[in-house]
Amino acid sequence: MGDFNCCLNRKLDRKHMPKRQDVGNHELKNFIEKNELTDIWRLRYPNKKQYTFSRGQSYSRIDYIFTSENIDCRLKNAKIVYFPFSDHDGVTISMNIIEPERGPGYWKMNDSVIKTDLFKNTFETFWKSWKLNINKFKDKKEFWDLTKTKIKDITITISKKLRFNENEVKNWEHKLENLLENDGTQQNLNEVEQLKNDIYKYYEQKAEAARIRSKINWYEKGEKSTNYFFRLEQKRGKEKLWSKIKAENGTYKNNINEILGEQLKYYEKLFTSGGCNREAGEKLLHNVNKTLSEAEKRLCDSEITKDEIFKAIKLMKRINHQGRWHNCRILSRVLVFDTE
Repeated sequence: MGDFNCCLNRKLDRKHMPKRQDVGNHELKNFIEKNELTDIWRLRYPNKKQYTFSRGQSYSRIDYIFTSENIDCRLKNAKIVYFPFSDHDGVTISMNIIEPERGPGYWKMNDSVIKTDLFKNTFETFWKSWKLNINKFKDKKEFWDLTKTKIKDITITISKKLRFNENEVKNWEHKLENLLENDGTQQNLNEVEQLKNDIYKYYEQKAEAARIRSKINWYEKGEKSTNYFFRLEQKRGKEKLWSKIKAENGTYKNNINEILGEQLKYYEKLFTSGGCNREAGEKLLHNVNKTLSEAEKRLCDSEITKDEIFKAIKLMKRINHQGRWHNCRILSRVLVFDTE
C-alpha cells in the first residue's frame, strides 16, 4: 500500500492526462501479476473515476492498497477519503475479521483404512448378507447407490475405531516424561521405546490425515512436515469459507445461517423443474435430420453387459498406482457381478 507514483489505467485513473507515459506502470503490473495481487478499490468500483492526487487541473489515482483477491469476501468497504494534511488523499479499507462458525467440513477417505484387517473382516461380513438384497431393487443403480452409502458409513466407523484417542496420547507423553527423568533400567528403556513408537504412530497418522484433507499429491515418506500440512489445511479451509453472500434482492448477508439459507434457496431454484419452452423444443426437433436405426434403438435400450463395462474401464486413463488400479478392477467385479 502507498504512493506508487503511476497509474494502472490511464483512462480511468487520470484526468487531463500528460502526454508522457507513466514511468513504472509496466513494472507495477508485473509485480501485481507475479504476486497474485489485486487493486482492491478498483475491484469494488470497476468503472468509477476518483482520484487521490491533484496538481493544478491534473488529477490522478496513484495511491493503492493491493491485496489478495480472496480477501474481498471479508471486505466491508474500500474508500478514497480526503486527507487535509497532505497533497494526497487517503485510501482506506474496512474488513470483517470475525471468524464465522465453521461446520465439520467434508469427509475424505484415507486409503490405509481399507488395508486393515478390521475393515476387511467388517466388509466381508457386510457384503455376504447385503448382496442378497439386490433382487429386491427394480433399479440396480439404486442398489449400487445405497451400497456406496453403506460402504462409506462402514469406513467412517472403522476410521473412528482406528483413530488414537488424544487424551490417551497425552497420558503416554506424561508417562514418557516421567520415565525419562528416572534412571533407565532395561524395563524402563523398553517401555520408553514402546511409548515413543506409539506417540510417533499417532502423529504420523495425524499428519497423514492432514495431508489427505489438504490434497497434497507430492508428499513423500521421510520428508513430511506435520505443521506444514496443518497450516495448509487451515489456509485452504479459510479460502473456501463464505463470510458473506449477495442475496437475490442485492443485499449482502454475513450471518452464517443466512448464508446457508441463501445457498439453499439458490440450489432449490436451480434444481426445481420450471417447465420448458415448447416452441424452442419443437424448433430444435424440427432441425434434427438423423434418426436411429432399429438396431441402434435396441442397442441403446438394452442392458449394459459385463464385457462393455470392462472394455470401458480398460479405455480409462490408467492410474499410476498399480495397487489402486487392481483394487478398482476387483471391487467392480465383486460389487457389480458377484450377486448370484
